[in-house]
Amino acid sequence: MRNTNPTFKRIISLFFYCLIIIFLTQYIKSINVQKIKEIDISRKLFLLALLVSQVARFIMPFAWYSLIKKFSILRFPIHDIIDIYSVSWMGRYIPGKITWIGSKISMTVEKGLSYSTATMSAVLESFCQLFSSSLVGLIFLSSVSYLMVLDHRINIIIWVFSILSLLFLTPPVYNRVLRFGYKVLKKKELSKKYYMDFGTILRVVGLIGIAKFFSGLSMGILAVSLGASLNFDRLIYIIGSTTISGALGMVALIAPAGIGVTETSNLFLCSPIMDREILLVFIVMMRILSVLSDFLFLLLAKLVKLFYMCIIKRRSG
Repeated sequence: MRNTNPTFKRIISLFFYCLIIIFLTQYIKSINVQKIKEIDISRKLFLLALLVSQVARFIMPFAWYSLIKKFSILRFPIHDIIDIYSVSWMGRYIPGKITWIGSKISMTVEKGLSYSTATMSAVLESFCQLFSSSLVGLIFLSSVSYLMVLDHRINIIIWVFSILSLLFLTPPVYNRVLRFGYKVLKKKELSKKYYMDFGTILRVVGLIGIAKFFSGLSMGILAVSLGASLNFDRLIYIIGSTTISGALGMVALIAPAGIGVTETSNLFLCSPIMDREILLVFIVMMRILSVLSDFLFLLLAKLVKLFYMCIIKRRSG
């Protein structure tokens, strides 16, 4: 059984990407190649989008650290938290997303954090990432839902899910779901130590939500750099749609960093507000921007740690 499992996963992954390729092939057939050649990207706006994306990435480690401080009395230097997070963030490119969570667990355990606390903080942070992305995306999309050329019932569903997501933020509901999930997976009761209060939920979800806003804003700036005509409502729409697409990419465990899933969902969601040619270039540049942002985040995190280590060395010397 163990031998066939990897083969089965490869077959599912291959089938999944074949479907995406078929969809993109059909989409590209309707593209005017000449219009694509005429698209000229603004380097200044692309650089601005890259910088804004760094704001998002540097906020997220603070959300994770809030969980660690909630569950443990152990404290870490903030440059260590940023460094660990930047390394684990690259684990998203490995299928299964296990490395994304596992590296945070292993590196914090090496720093002295208990295994159970390291695991709970890493898993809950990942869960909050997914929840916050969905919540931000739903709220932004629902606020400009008239732009979606879809059945009005879809807009009603978006509003309903937005309200349900906000209700989920209340500690009684959140802790009940958390306790139930833990019991199903671990076959035992969750320690009350890991229950969340309203302040912690608000702080963690709020920080990640702000990070997702800046991430979506960077994609809006990217769209403008390609010549897309965006007013305020359309910018809000892009923030919502790209954030939702990012959440779908997190759910797709077989897709490294959501590759393919994020792009396909963006093609569908952004089609009402962009020309087909600009949209196609946009989703390609989104992935390029995302990869560059991830590597820049890793590099800057290492430089921040090096800077702090030099200061500490000077003070001790």
